[in-house]
Amino acid sequence: MRAAIKRDDNSEILDLAGADLASTCLNGANLTNANLAGAKFIFTLLKNADLAGANLKGAQLWYSKLQGANLAHADLTQASFDGTPLNGLYLIFTNLTGADLTYKDLTESDLKGANLAGAYLQFAKLTKDHLLQIKLINAASSDPAIMSARKEQEKQKEFQRYQLLLSITEKLTFVDNSFPQELINQIAYDMRLEDPTPFPLRYYKRVNL
Repeated sequence: MRAAIKRDDNSEILDLAGADLASTCLNGANLTNANLAGAKFIFTLLKNADLAGANLKGAQLWYSKLQGANLAHADLTQASFDGTPLNGLYLIFTNLTGADLTYKDLTESDLKGANLAGAYLQFAKLTKDHLLQIKLINAASSDPAIMSARKEQEKQKEFQRYQLLLSITEKLTFVDNSFPQELINQIAYDMRLEDPTPFPLRYYKRVNL
């Protein structure tokens, strides 16, 4: 009997977290929103399977067949794909954070809105369009195009944080050149800024302290 967990509306979600599905034929299977975290798909057939919205965190998809599979909105955080081709897949808005995509050819996969932050992309193949559609913050690669796109995204993100930081300081009032360093540090920490010093902060003090 298959394991299941209840949704709020009492419908069931397939729960196979940590399951060993090696050498299993799941061609065309409906696995939408299934909990497959940590599952082992080794020599598994998943052609045309619907894995949209599935939780595949830390899953091992090794030497498996995924042709035509739908992985839109799936969570593949830190998943590994040793020996598994990933070309021609539907990966829109898929979370591939920290996934190992070394040597993977993704040129024919749909990666619109996919998150590849922190992914391992050494010798991976991506198109120029991909580099405009995916998130690459902290991704690891030796490909100059990928690293250039990553750097540009990181610059944009840092600028957005800077703009937000300025919007916060604009709500504070200038008083005798005193803006507590601990407040700067706290804002920087909250904003995940690595170093607040490069920013041309004006000196403010909180109103009505």
